[in-house]
Amino acid sequence: MMVRAGRALLEALLDLAKIDAELDELNQRRREQKRKLAAAQQQLNQAKARLEDAKKQKKEKAKRAYHIEHQMKQVEAELRQVRERLLNAKTNEEFRLLKEEEQKLEEKISRMEDEALGVLDEEEKMDADVERFEDAVGEAEAHLKTCNAETEKELEKIERDEAFVAEKRRQVAEMVPPHVLERYERVRKKVGGSPLAEVDPVQQVCRGCQMQVTLQDIVEIRRGDKLVFCRYCSRILYIPEEQLSAEGD
Repeated sequence: MMVRAGRALLEALLDLAKIDAELDELNQRRREQKRKLAAAQQQLNQAKARLEDAKKQKKEKAKRAYHIEHQMKQVEAELRQVRERLLNAKTNEEFRLLKEEEQKLEEKISRMEDEALGVLDEEEKMDADVERFEDAVGEAEAHLKTCNAETEKELEKIERDEAFVAEKRRQVAEMVPPHVLERYERVRKKVGGSPLAEVDPVQQVCRGCQMQVTLQDIVEIRRGDKLVFCRYCSRILYIPEEQLSAEGD
């Protein structure tokens, strides 16, 4: 498809595409800065979550240690009572039964002591984990603060650059007829990039979609008095000026 136009319009559209590429790059830089900041915030959130989990586990271990200690005191009190009764045993059978009960209580206390030691070891590990995660939170907070400052500075620069480039775009866009500009924007949105595509005049291929163009399209592009559109991807087709000049030589 073709639209009446001169070479100057094609040059304006090429300039517009370059400017839009600059704006796309600035938007990409903005997204990267926001991703970097989000990653730093996520790192802090994860560090805080690990710290809270470690504190929770430490609290649970402390509760378990207190419970074991309380139980041991009860069993030790029972053991003292059994030993007092042993001193006053009247028969061999009573003595035997009390000795069995004494042994069971001693074994129970031994198991509880082992469990208490295990819980103590776990508490010490939790103490180390809490300290380590507190350090990690501090580091993550410092990193986020640095990222915030860097991102704010970079975003301000991007906004300044964007304002400058946007003004350039406005000036160039004024050189393009509204109906052509509307089509340019529509194709740009459709292809997700430049709405112009270079043509390989030898292979007769649109380098935007790699589909064939007609010989008549090549002739019209060389003539330069019409805009020629790819019938497949709708991009505006062109042959670089230096290549046209070389062909003329």
